[in-house]
Amino acid sequence: MTNMASRNLFTTNKTACEYEHDKWHMAMERRKAAERTFSYERLRTDEGTSYIRLLELENGSRGSIIKCRLFDIDLNAATPPRYEAVSYSWRKDVLRGNLNDDASKLFPDRFPMYGKEDGTTDTKLILCNDKTLHIQRNLYDFLVRLRAKKRRLPLWIDAICIDQDETNAEARKEKFRQLELMGRIYGSAEIVLVWLGESTNITSMPSFPKSLREIEEVKIEYESFRSEYDISKVRKKGAVFAILPQLAGTTIESLTRLLNRDYFQRAWVVQELVLAREIVFFVGDMEIPPGQLLNAIQLISACGLMHTSATDPALVGGGGFRAMPHIIQAQRDRQDGRTWPFDDFLFLCRDRLASRPEDKIFSLFGLIGAETSAMRIEDAVTEDGVSLDILYINVTKFLADKYGWSYILSLAAVGAAENGGLPSWVPDFRTPLYPKPFWFYGCTHFKAADTVTGSFSIQEGSKLPLTTSLPWGLTVSASYIDEVVQVGESHAELHPEQCKYADGHFLDLISKLGKRYSHTDELTIDVVMKTLTADVFGRDNKIPIAKLRRAFMVWLETTISNLQFDRAKTKPANKKFHLTTSGKNAAMIHDCSSINGTQVDLREAVDAFLSVHDSEVFPIREQLKNHPRDVGITGAELVEGEEGERKLLSQFEAYVSVEKFWKHVEQQIGGVWWAIDQIHQHRRLFRTRQRNFVGLAPRDVRIGDIVCLVAGTATPFVLRRRDNDVNATGGFLGNGRKSHVSLVGSAYLHGVMQGELIQNGDVNFVDILII
Repeated sequence: MTNMASRNLFTTNKTACEYEHDKWHMAMERRKAAERTFSYERLRTDEGTSYIRLLELENGSRGSIIKCRLFDIDLNAATPPRYEAVSYSWRKDVLRGNLNDDASKLFPDRFPMYGKEDGTTDTKLILCNDKTLHIQRNLYDFLVRLRAKKRRLPLWIDAICIDQDETNAEARKEKFRQLELMGRIYGSAEIVLVWLGESTNITSMPSFPKSLREIEEVKIEYESFRSEYDISKVRKKGAVFAILPQLAGTTIESLTRLLNRDYFQRAWVVQELVLAREIVFFVGDMEIPPGQLLNAIQLISACGLMHTSATDPALVGGGGFRAMPHIIQAQRDRQDGRTWPFDDFLFLCRDRLASRPEDKIFSLFGLIGAETSAMRIEDAVTEDGVSLDILYINVTKFLADKYGWSYILSLAAVGAAENGGLPSWVPDFRTPLYPKPFWFYGCTHFKAADTVTGSFSIQEGSKLPLTTSLPWGLTVSASYIDEVVQVGESHAELHPEQCKYADGHFLDLISKLGKRYSHTDELTIDVVMKTLTADVFGRDNKIPIAKLRRAFMVWLETTISNLQFDRAKTKPANKKFHLTTSGKNAAMIHDCSSINGTQVDLREAVDAFLSVHDSEVFPIREQLKNHPRDVGITGAELVEGEEGERKLLSQFEAYVSVEKFWKHVEQQIGGVWWAIDQIHQHRRLFRTRQRNFVGLAPRDVRIGDIVCLVAGTATPFVLRRRDNDVNATGGFLGNGRKSHVSLVGSAYLHGVMQGELIQNGDVNFVDILII
């Protein structure tokens, strides 16, 4: 017995000694390697060759330092090299808390669902050709996983296989040549390995893989992104909600956490996946087949059509995970010999993230082929970098030649009139496309001025009159309608999360329109409903006006009741706690009073609104008496820490059962409320000075902005006088020359959208210069 114990002790001590020796050996190895920093040798550029670097991952025990070997190969070689390409996000997602998606959206600053590591601070050391190289933590985690899986083929990984030294001119040139090859690199890979990050709080739950398999059995018909938000089509998508009650709770939370990861926001993902021969998704040590993930994305996207936070741009149509069904569909179409046009890919990339603004274009190189030369991309590339204005202007010219200037002008986003460095008429691909064009929601029946022959010509900046400091200009033929005199709250300001802090400007605006709208002799409330929905239901005569009115009445009474929310309840006793809508955040969102230059007394605004618009058709006063007040979760009920999280969740789940919630969603999808929630997104109501028109324009519309028709376009546009052109008047004339204005964006103006002003001869088109 003693001898046995001695032998066990001896064995244990021996193992411990070996372990300590291994630790010492690895420490010495790291110390020696630190003295040798990896440096890249330039790739060959022989004519007819396309050299890239590949990475061979060496085997190693768990916890040992990552070692790899870099070597060069020629994509043009007679025997094509076999390798796998990695697609991932440079930043590492950090999941926090245990809240469900709804709680995180209600109070994102207090209960964050996920965050990002700073990509510049947390790096890890690996050995590359026996020399040290620092890489991002997220990539390091995947290399550890891949080494354990012992995959046999070499890898192509951008962060390692491309010299990322931006301070070296030769490295920058080489990097640009490698970016040109990215399409071939991903298209030639045997498999594209997609790393979505570690599985913390996602796949650790036993039910998650089973739920993914169940979701895969739900067949959801693919809908093009150009029509997926078409109201008439959205109303027919209710069948996908049948499975939701079965998957609610932790599964929906896990899917939302997964799909909100940084990877799904990247612009480069579009090219990397569309060109892939085969795709495998990795989350921790779990491999997810594309079919399972795609159906999960389509399911969550369908749910999100109704339930989207106004403060969550990742969930707004076009960007983030919602673009994934279109990316996968483009990949399938490409394999079947059907290619997508450049503008489709660019539209998908507009809302995505890129570390450099030119990447919104460069990330599509491999997808557009010969169209690259047609856009004259090379004109924008200099030794010092990329001239962004030339790049974007050349792309704009290319798109205008193919699709017309009406399409181009519809791509102006919030901030276009004030953005620095670019003409306002050039789509700023640096920023997401908010608001989305009216046609995105199925409003394709407008013809405000498209029956008039348009005239569009570009003037180079150096050739513009008066001053050479002006940017490139676009001459258009336009007719003045009126100027903006008052605006209402934006969609974000009227959202349930923010509404209790609004002052009621939109109610005051509607009251000043009068009971009946003079331009069409309709009830003004009917006109407001049509304006907030861009009259998207006007093309579908099968929907009775009484049904639309009932739905709009619910929106009105709910919004007015939220405006009258007891604000004292939002002031918690704990001074450390602040709602998202309080303090600095509220000030950043609520700027309606500053735009109008006046305050509105909410009680007076409500009373005036009811006195003008309460009627037998719209019995608003009676409905408000029956509307429940102060329902839901208030700031006073919140508690710090995990106890507060549990209380918040229990209150939410008691207020809305899963079945009740999704049944309500299915009934409302594609209805008036949904249409307002989508079309009013990033827009606000406005009223004009002389003619008392009501319209809907981008949320940065200002008092004094000009509303006009542009010949050859389907919608009116809002323009802004330039500071150096204060003489621009209703006739667009200033000292006998063309007026200079900036483009704010397209607008809906009720009573104008079907060409009424053209038919009445109430127009006077003159040339103006948009700069």
